[in-house]
Amino acid sequence: MCTEAVGQRGPGSPDWLTGRRALAHPERMGSPLSPPFPVYGLADSFTGPRWFKVWNWWRGSERGRLWHVGLGHGDPNAGHVIVHTDAKHWWQARHRGGRPRSNVTDAARAALLHMNDLAFPPDPDGRRSAGFLDEDHRAAELAYHLAPPEWTPQTIAVENQPVLFWTRTVNDAWAAVADVGPVAVGAAGSEIPLDEHGLRTVNDRLDDYRA
Repeated sequence: MCTEAVGQRGPGSPDWLTGRRALAHPERMGSPLSPPFPVYGLADSFTGPRWFKVWNWWRGSERGRLWHVGLGHGDPNAGHVIVHTDAKHWWQARHRGGRPRSNVTDAARAALLHMNDLAFPPDPDGRRSAGFLDEDHRAAELAYHLAPPEWTPQTIAVENQPVLFWTRTVNDAWAAVADVGPVAVGAAGSEIPLDEHGLRTVNDRLDDYRA
């Protein structure tokens, strides 16, 4: 089982998911046994390994309330897909730095950061390319603006129903973001196309991710 938990910035509000930066100081926490919102993963046509990637809890006045779950699909060291489900709490709609946030901003940034890791793997010495640094610096801005030419609309099946996603591709990796009713979904991957399997709620099979 692969798990990571990301710390929060301050009382009463969750920090933005920082992807690989969270790996430097992971905070181990109990796994989310019963998320109070629909959690998405690849549909049943995907038969590869499934694992927990990350989850986040609120602190402050809402301490202990789960707001984000990220699930892995495939080989963590090769082609795989991470699906982030974000509960879209009221905090996310607040203005930040003078700019309005959408309900999918955090999910989009999470997807972009994981896409960049896959698109620009480190060299044998652990160094990243200039392309990685450029995409990394742009991630926050791209998460605010889901529109052409940086993003492309694509219809992907969610519970066997067509849903509009905004997608972005860099090298051999991709990111996809959508507002799915009560939650936002941000996915990233390589070698496994999202539209090949689509998504479904996996609350009923979370034990498959704990193996």
